[in-house]
Amino acid sequence: MKSAHAVLLLVCIEGLLASEIDISCYNGTCEVKKDVEGSGNWGESKARYYKFVEQKKTFYTAEMFCKEQGNDANLASIHSLKENKDVFEAAIKITSSVQRFWIGGLRFPKSSYFIWTDGSKWDYSNWVYGQPDNGRGNENCVEMNWKVEQEWNDCNCEELKPFVCQIQY
Repeated sequence: MKSAHAVLLLVCIEGLLASEIDISCYNGTCEVKKDVEGSGNWGESKARYYKFVEQKKTFYTAEMFCKEQGNDANLASIHSLKENKDVFEAAIKITSSVQRFWIGGLRFPKSSYFIWTDGSKWDYSNWVYGQPDNGRGNENCVEMNWKVEQEWNDCNCEELKPFVCQIQY
C-alpha cells in the first residue's frame, strides 16, 4: 500500500521536525540524536527501553501505537548484535514461543535501501540468508524471527504481527 508508506514517512519526518532533536548529516547520510527520559514499564538496554506488544497490528498501525506511548517512541531500531539480542529478549520475556514480530525497518520508497522509523542511521542488519528479496514487489517492512531466530526478513507491511516498541533516553 504505497499511500500508507508515504504517510508513515511523512509522519516520521513531522515527528523529527517537531521534537527537540539534533540532526547531523554527512555525505548524504543523516543521524538523529535525541535526549529523552526513559519510562518505567519498559525493559532497559544500553540507551533504550524496549516493550514487546503481543497485540497483532500492521506495520503502520504498530508504529503509530508505539508513537502514542511517548513523544520519542517508535518501533525498535537495531544498531548492533547486542541490541538485536536485547530486542529479541524483550519479546521472549513476554511470550514463551519464538514468533515473528515487527521491528522499525522500512524500505525507502522505490529503492533497495532501508531506513529506521526513528530516523537513526541504518548501520547494522541481521538478514536471513537471501533476504531482503522484496518478494512479489511488496515486501517493504522488516520482521524478526522468520525462519531463523533473531534474524530479519522483509515482508508485506499489511500482515498482522506483534511488535517491539522502543523509547530512547
